[in-house]
Amino acid sequence: MLSPRAIAEFAAALPEARAFLMLRNPLDWAWSDLCKRLHDAGASPAALTDAELIERLAVPSGRSRADFGSNLARWLDHFSRQRLFIGSYEDIRGEPGPFFDRLCDFIGIDRFPAAMRGRLREQVNSSARGTSMPQAVRRYAAQRYRAEAEIMARLAGGGSERWLAEIEHILR
Repeated sequence: MLSPRAIAEFAAALPEARAFLMLRNPLDWAWSDLCKRLHDAGASPAALTDAELIERLAVPSGRSRADFGSNLARWLDHFSRQRLFIGSYEDIRGEPGPFFDRLCDFIGIDRFPAAMRGRLREQVNSSARGTSMPQAVRRYAAQRYRAEAEIMARLAGGGSERWLAEIEHILR
């Protein structure tokens, strides 16, 4: 994640450059990130209580890589929508071929050759490994990421509006 100053310098130094930013449902990201950190430490989320999971899920306040909406706003301060491609994890995971076609077209490079398109579906990492987030943890994450989801929905629309609706439903 670049600082606001670095983004401004990047935009000024390369005024014709195009950039891309990937967004993800913050609830899915939080759970995946936690599961990966637990897995790397040799632990399993199933072995922890909800309170222990929430404690480990906590992200410090202030700018962090979990501040998706704020990060998007910083980029849009310096890059018009014509220069900033906003994609989502769901796009790349669900339909990688069309996603990469749009990204290649945006950047102005050739699309992936037909012979390589099968590679786009290969899964490299699956942190949560099919483990569902407990409801108490999901509610905590919804509270933590609601403001960021609101910013993403306002600035990017699309899938981020669904993520915000999911968070609002959880918090009712």
